[in-house]
Amino acid sequence: MWQRGQVVSASTAYMLTDLMEDVVTIGTGASLSRWFTGQAVVGKTGTTNDEKDLTFVGYTPYYTAGIWLGYDQPKRLTYASREHINIWGNIMSDVHADLPYKDFEETTTGYILATVCSTSGMTPTSSCTTHTDYFRPEHLTDLYCTAHSSTRICSASNKLPTSYCPSSSIVYRSGNYSAASTGYCHVHTAESSYTAPAVTAPTTVLPEVEEETWLDEVLETITPEVPVEAPANEQSSSVTYEEYDPNTLLKPGITIPALPTTSEPTSTPEPVAAPVTPVVTPEPEPIVVVPEPVVVVPEPEPFVPSADDTVDFFIPQ
Repeated sequence: MWQRGQVVSASTAYMLTDLMEDVVTIGTGASLSRWFTGQAVVGKTGTTNDEKDLTFVGYTPYYTAGIWLGYDQPKRLTYASREHINIWGNIMSDVHADLPYKDFEETTTGYILATVCSTSGMTPTSSCTTHTDYFRPEHLTDLYCTAHSSTRICSASNKLPTSYCPSSSIVYRSGNYSAASTGYCHVHTAESSYTAPAVTAPTTVLPEVEEETWLDEVLETITPEVPVEAPANEQSSSVTYEEYDPNTLLKPGITIPALPTTSEPTSTPEPVAAPVTPVVTPEPEPIVVVPEPVVVVPEPEPFVPSADDTVDFFIPQ
């Protein structure tokens, strides 16, 4: 005896409805919009091997209907791949003709709306293509997608870095790194944070250089006052200085070496060009052509055999 009861929860039923909505919008049942409009609808198409049977089961917030198309004796349905959807749409259009529009009731109890990586289903990174939908909490993970990116970790602990980890210890690695699976770095903490040792530049001590004073000693020995003769004529502006031996102005024991004397440059006489003797080229002697002697070769005399030759030899004539 049949007993009436709830088979699935309301939230599970809504999740199935949300999934099958793609079938009639972008999937194998997208052609339904040609024959059925004006109501929210979802469904699922189906077929058997060799396309001998075609089915479609769909429902609206009001009614549920299913259709089967095929032969009593199964054979391939070559030109009827969408005819069953056409029939379903026309029948359901008549059934819903006088009914107001109604949408499916959204029930998400026990589900949460989340965005995941479309490829891995994990927590997405900036490199992932994402998909937002309702999921059961136990089906989600806080691990970042390992298919499209890497994670920052501290190389000293191989865990997630904290604010105390120095930048020199931060590296990028691919793998499952999260607060739940690996935790945070335990090496660099507030109490024992890593501090890079201070680098002290080497100090270079330069040797002291003794100041040379020999020039001052020489200058002290020179008498600055030099006596000069009074001008012979008051109106003349020329002044005549007496010549002094510089050695008399120095203290005893100090002498200034005399500068080497230079002789006045002597003029070098310009070279005299030697007389040019003209060169007389003799005229060439005339060429005398001596004719070659003509030698006349006499023609050879004909051979006349002797009497002895005719006896011993036969000479053809």
